[in-house]
Amino acid sequence: GIAELYSASLGFSRIFAEYNSAIPDYPKRIGRELNSPASKV
Repeated sequence: GIAELYSASLGFSRIFAEYNSAIPDYPKRIGRELNSPASKV
């Protein structure tokens, strides 16, 4: 039901937040590489 879906998404976002704080530089580096002009060549 909706309650299960909501709690599941909360659990996922909490896990993602912990994962993201564990390696904070990695997603930012990926974002910079994706947005850099060199990657569009």
